[in-house]
Amino acid sequence: MDLYGITYRKSDRVQKLADTLEAALDTGQCKELAPRFVAVRDRLRKEYDDAFIRLGDKLFAEITGGPGEEAEGDPARFVAKHFLGADGQPDRAKTKDVLAFRCGSHERQELREVVDTVPGLSIVMTWRTVFVGWETEMQRSIEAEFSRLESVPQPVLKMHSALASVDLGLFLKRYLGIGPDGAAPPADARPSTAIQLNRWELQNQKLPEEIMAKTPGLCMKEVEYTAVIIGWDAVSVAAGIASLREAQRLAEEKEAAEERAAQEKEKAEVKARWDRRTKGHTELKSRVTANPSPLTLQRLVGSYLVQWDSTGEDSTGDQYNDPWHDSELMRVDVFLPLGSGKTHGVKARFHFGDIEGTMLLGMTRRDVELLRDMQRDHDYTSDSEDSDLEVPPWGGFKAPKPAMNAGPTTARTLPIGAKRPLGEIADPWGVQAARAKRQMLEAAKTAAASSPPTTRVYFQYVCSEEVEGWPILDHRNEHIGYFDFDQTGLAAKGVLDCPDIGKHEEPLSLFKISETPSRDRKPKPWCKYDGRHWGRRW
Repeated sequence: MDLYGITYRKSDRVQKLADTLEAALDTGQCKELAPRFVAVRDRLRKEYDDAFIRLGDKLFAEITGGPGEEAEGDPARFVAKHFLGADGQPDRAKTKDVLAFRCGSHERQELREVVDTVPGLSIVMTWRTVFVGWETEMQRSIEAEFSRLESVPQPVLKMHSALASVDLGLFLKRYLGIGPDGAAPPADARPSTAIQLNRWELQNQKLPEEIMAKTPGLCMKEVEYTAVIIGWDAVSVAAGIASLREAQRLAEEKEAAEERAAQEKEKAEVKARWDRRTKGHTELKSRVTANPSPLTLQRLVGSYLVQWDSTGEDSTGDQYNDPWHDSELMRVDVFLPLGSGKTHGVKARFHFGDIEGTMLLGMTRRDVELLRDMQRDHDYTSDSEDSDLEVPPWGGFKAPKPAMNAGPTTARTLPIGAKRPLGEIADPWGVQAARAKRQMLEAAKTAAASSPPTTRVYFQYVCSEEVEGWPILDHRNEHIGYFDFDQTGLAAKGVLDCPDIGKHEEPLSLFKISETPSRDRKPKPWCKYDGRHWGRRW
């Protein structure tokens, strides 16, 4: 009540004070803020306004991008900096020349409103450029910009559109002879060359129609939706269309030439990278001569680079032949088996794009099958005390259906989790069935074609997706292929078959870069990838 000047006695009781305050409210004594509150409000408002102005000045002073960035950042401060004096009045001596700059479409309207508040200041906006300056200097600056655009090497369509956006009256006068009021020139003074305009590059896309309405007698022809040809007769318009077509043809040829040059440059860069990556292969070729003797397993040992030979948009390996990092190159590292006993082949680790796994190589398909059986037994017997488990750790499995002409199996059903001796199941994974089918097909092919070359090496592989890490199961042993080595044993052409991921007989090439395989790329156990040991640690 003290703040609002309400009279009361300090000795009054609470109820009396409440009645006095209620009476003051009823009579409107508290409708306005108390003077003390008004003073606080005005002080805080002034402090806030001053702080806001200081912040705006600070941010504007940090702009270093020239008039265009200043106009976009703060149109009012831009105008004050270049065209107003310290007292806020127009100062023609501060900036005499017209400023030309690029400005965003959202800031143009605000800039125009600020310019209109300054007497004598003018603004002209074109499709790309904004002109701000004093009216007495504006026409001279526009004519200078007009001349500059005419001197820039560019297609006629682009140049005419830019000139029409800068100053339509000057453009029509210079290129069609039309006066300021739209008056047509005499017939003998009319230009014989038509003008070319692109609607998308005009400040006003309806400008061609406005020109036609302003000056009767003109001929107009629209080409390909955006280009408009305007002339005084059909002959000049037809010539303008022909000129436009020729310019488009030259532009397309130039673009095609630039694209071919870019492709050739890219090919050269790819070749240079490949030559660097296969330096080891080149050095090996310089030391090794052709060897007419049959290829041996010992000669297979080493490190190889791989390239997919398929081409086209659906090619599997185009994206992997030239990776960004050398560590992402497709590789095969072949190791000799340990021990001195009889071996049917060699084991390798491979990395082909999105898949990686273990590969078994042999001189015949039969050798690969025997080596695969040995690897399976070795993996199980060396795994753990439960290595004789034929039942996968996640439960029982359903054996695949026998292949055609494979014959019956002697498999019997056991409870889930029960053990059985190795070898009790005749064909748990359909190995014999798949082998019989494959032998039948290969026999038919052999009868119709010549025998494979002596340098052919067969392989079978198991793999997993590199990203997810899930094995790509191969119940029917269809993940197979072969390599045909040359006489040096350093390069090969081959075929990889992976029907589970939709690729059949994918061609690839092999290049030996070292006679010693990489120590950190030793093959992993075969059963890691075949799905029987999911959930176990390796």
